[in-house]
Amino acid sequence: MQESRGRELRGMVQFEPFVILCRKVIKKWSLPTTNHITKVCGLVETISSRVIVKECDKILVDYFLERMVEYINQQHGKIDLDASEIFDDELTPLTCQEFILPGVVSDPPPPPTNPKNEPYVEEECVPPHESEYEYDPAEGTSEDLERNSGTDSDSSSGSEDDGRGSRPADTAEDKRIRSFVREYCRAAATRYVDAICLYVVERRLFKNCDVRFTDWFMKDNAVLAHVREPAHISSLRKSLPIKIKETQLCLGHS
Repeated sequence: MQESRGRELRGMVQFEPFVILCRKVIKKWSLPTTNHITKVCGLVETISSRVIVKECDKILVDYFLERMVEYINQQHGKIDLDASEIFDDELTPLTCQEFILPGVVSDPPPPPTNPKNEPYVEEECVPPHESEYEYDPAEGTSEDLERNSGTDSDSSSGSEDDGRGSRPADTAEDKRIRSFVREYCRAAATRYVDAICLYVVERRLFKNCDVRFTDWFMKDNAVLAHVREPAHISSLRKSLPIKIKETQLCLGHS
């Protein structure tokens, strides 16, 4: 905020420092998000494997394990892509481009009330607040801000030490911007966590999980080949009870 001070228009919020401060906070969310997604996918794979081994018939275990691992790996890639897009959106706080801090600038003078006698007054005397929406306070890029940071900071520190009534280092406007950045990042963090947990992980991994096994059978035309019993074994299984009874009868007569 000190580096960009003096470059903003009167009555305009220092939007560029706001964006830089928000990005510094939001950039720290990327690594924890990636680690969380990886741990969730690993946990789902571990629990699903245990359930399949315990509950499924042995002839189906290998097939279901293979499909389950393939499915989780596929969804993991989709989750990473969705999370990356949400993260990029959060890095650009577009909703605050026209934010105006209350009390920063006094109310502008009222417009002329006699347009008949002075038909061109409204064109010549536009109230200051009308131009705030036409000028982009973030016209300079963050690279320009960093490039000029040394000069701006030196000049600001020099003006503070000369004792000639310059603006102090921490003004009321700075405090308001810090407070707003803190509240914005807090709301953004809640929104970001909800989006990742509910609309990404929940939707990609757990939605319709009760019909997933049925879908695997319906979509895989060759699935029966993995689990179907060979014809000779099926025939032997049907004839086996008869042979057992015949053997028992023979043993009984003997």
